[in-house]
Amino acid sequence: MKKTVFTLIASLLLSSLVFAHGEEKPGPHGGFIRMPGAFHTELVPDSDVEFKMYLLDVNWQNPSVKDSAVDIKIMNESTSAAVSCKQGVDFFQCQLVKGFTLEKGKLSVKASREKAIGGKVFYNLPLSFDSDGGRGPHE
Repeated sequence: MKKTVFTLIASLLLSSLVFAHGEEKPGPHGGFIRMPGAFHTELVPDSDVEFKMYLLDVNWQNPSVKDSAVDIKIMNESTSAAVSCKQGVDFFQCQLVKGFTLEKGKLSVKASREKAIGGKVFYNLPLSFDSDGGRGPHE
Protein backbone atom coordinates (compact mmCIF):
# COMPACT_ATOMS: atom_id res chain seq x y z
CA MET A 1 0.00 0.00 0.00
CA LYS A 2 2.79 2.43 0.95
CA LYS A 3 4.60 1.69 -2.35
CA THR A 4 1.45 2.41 -4.34
CA VAL A 5 0.85 5.74 -2.59
CA PHE A 6 4.52 6.72 -2.99
CA THR A 7 4.46 5.79 -6.69
CA LEU A 8 1.31 7.82 -7.26
CA ILE A 9 2.70 10.89 -5.51
CA ALA A 10 6.06 10.60 -7.32
CA SER A 11 4.30 10.28 -10.68
CA LEU A 12 2.22 13.39 -10.06
CA LEU A 13 5.24 15.42 -8.98
CA LEU A 14 7.40 14.30 -11.91
CA SER A 15 4.68 14.97 -14.48
CA SER A 16 4.40 18.56 -13.26
CA LEU A 17 8.18 18.99 -13.49
CA VAL A 18 8.20 17.82 -17.12
CA PHE A 19 6.44 21.04 -18.13
CA ALA A 20 8.09 23.30 -15.55
CA HIS A 21 9.93 25.21 -18.26
CA GLY A 22 6.87 25.91 -20.44
CA GLU A 23 7.87 23.62 -23.31
CA GLU A 24 4.21 22.84 -24.03
CA LYS A 25 3.42 26.40 -25.14
CA PRO A 26 4.79 28.68 -27.89
CA GLY A 27 7.91 30.75 -27.28
CA PRO A 28 8.20 34.50 -27.85
CA HIS A 29 8.60 34.04 -31.63
CA GLY A 30 5.77 31.47 -31.81
CA GLY A 31 8.19 28.55 -31.87
CA PHE A 32 8.94 25.36 -29.98
CA ILE A 33 11.01 25.64 -26.79
CA ARG A 34 13.59 23.33 -25.22
CA MET A 35 15.93 23.97 -22.29
CA PRO A 36 19.39 22.46 -22.82
CA GLY A 37 20.90 24.15 -19.76
CA ALA A 38 21.11 27.74 -18.52
CA PHE A 39 19.32 28.98 -21.65
CA HIS A 40 16.49 27.98 -24.02
CA THR A 41 16.37 27.07 -27.70
CA GLU A 42 13.37 28.13 -29.77
CA LEU A 43 12.76 26.50 -33.15
CA VAL A 44 10.56 28.56 -35.48
CA PRO A 45 9.63 26.84 -38.77
CA ASP A 46 9.73 29.00 -41.92
CA SER A 47 8.78 26.15 -44.29
CA ASP A 48 8.99 22.35 -44.46
CA VAL A 49 12.76 22.59 -45.00
CA GLU A 50 13.84 25.83 -43.28
CA PHE A 51 13.67 27.15 -39.73
CA LYS A 52 15.12 29.72 -37.37
CA MET A 53 16.81 28.70 -34.13
CA TYR A 54 16.80 31.36 -31.42
CA LEU A 55 19.03 31.03 -28.36
CA LEU A 56 17.15 32.72 -25.51
CA ASP A 57 18.11 33.45 -21.93
CA VAL A 58 16.53 31.54 -19.05
CA ASN A 59 13.55 33.96 -19.09
CA TRP A 60 12.83 33.32 -22.81
CA GLN A 61 14.23 36.76 -23.72
CA ASN A 62 17.29 38.40 -25.29
CA PRO A 63 18.04 36.17 -28.30
CA SER A 64 21.79 36.09 -28.90
CA VAL A 65 24.26 34.68 -31.41
CA LYS A 66 27.32 36.32 -29.80
CA ASP A 67 29.86 33.63 -28.81
CA SER A 68 27.16 31.07 -29.70
CA ALA A 69 26.84 28.02 -31.95
CA VAL A 70 24.37 25.33 -32.98
CA ASP A 71 25.07 21.78 -34.15
CA ILE A 72 21.86 20.24 -35.48
CA LYS A 73 21.23 16.82 -37.02
CA ILE A 74 18.04 15.42 -38.50
CA MET A 75 17.36 11.72 -38.11
CA ASN A 76 14.73 9.33 -39.39
CA GLU A 77 14.45 5.54 -39.26
CA SER A 78 17.09 4.84 -41.89
CA THR A 79 19.49 7.80 -42.04
CA SER A 80 20.67 11.07 -40.56
CA ALA A 81 22.24 14.27 -41.88
CA ALA A 82 23.78 17.47 -40.61
CA VAL A 83 21.61 20.59 -40.85
CA SER A 84 23.22 23.68 -42.35
CA CYS A 85 22.80 26.80 -40.17
CA LYS A 86 24.02 30.34 -40.80
CA GLN A 87 24.26 33.05 -38.17
CA GLY A 88 21.75 35.89 -38.52
CA VAL A 89 21.38 39.07 -36.49
CA ASP A 90 19.82 37.36 -33.44
CA PHE A 91 19.07 33.81 -34.65
CA PHE A 92 20.51 30.97 -36.72
CA GLN A 93 18.83 30.35 -40.11
CA CYS A 94 18.83 26.61 -40.77
CA GLN A 95 18.20 24.57 -43.95
CA LEU A 96 17.55 20.84 -44.14
CA VAL A 97 19.37 18.79 -46.76
CA LYS A 98 17.50 17.41 -49.75
CA GLY A 99 15.28 14.46 -48.90
CA PHE A 100 14.44 15.62 -45.35
CA THR A 101 11.52 17.73 -44.10
CA LEU A 102 10.19 18.90 -40.74
CA GLU A 103 7.35 16.42 -41.21
CA LYS A 104 9.18 13.25 -40.23
CA GLY A 105 11.93 12.15 -37.85
CA LYS A 106 13.71 13.95 -35.06
CA LEU A 107 16.07 16.91 -34.72
CA SER A 108 19.02 16.62 -32.35
CA VAL A 109 20.28 20.03 -31.19
CA LYS A 110 23.53 20.77 -29.37
CA ALA A 111 23.90 24.50 -28.71
CA SER A 112 26.02 26.98 -26.83
CA ARG A 113 24.85 30.51 -26.01
CA GLU A 114 27.32 33.23 -25.07
CA LYS A 115 29.90 30.56 -24.14
CA ALA A 116 27.39 28.60 -21.98
CA ILE A 117 27.35 25.04 -23.29
CA GLY A 118 24.02 23.24 -23.26
CA GLY A 119 23.18 19.57 -23.27
CA LYS A 120 21.61 17.84 -26.25
CA VAL A 121 17.87 18.42 -26.77
CA PHE A 122 15.46 16.78 -29.21
CA TYR A 123 12.55 18.01 -31.30
CA ASN A 124 10.25 15.24 -32.49
CA LEU A 125 8.82 15.78 -35.97
CA PRO A 126 6.28 16.83 -36.95
CA LEU A 127 6.45 19.63 -34.38
CA SER A 128 3.43 20.06 -32.11
CA PHE A 129 2.29 21.64 -28.88
CA ASP A 130 0.45 18.51 -27.73
CA SER A 131 0.49 17.17 -24.19
CA ASP A 132 4.16 16.16 -24.35
CA GLY A 133 5.28 19.38 -26.08
CA GLY A 134 6.30 17.41 -29.19
CA ARG A 135 9.10 15.76 -27.24
CA GLY A 136 7.85 12.21 -27.03
CA PRO A 137 9.95 9.92 -24.84
CA HIS A 138 12.85 11.72 -23.15
CA GLU A 139 16.28 10.75 -24.37
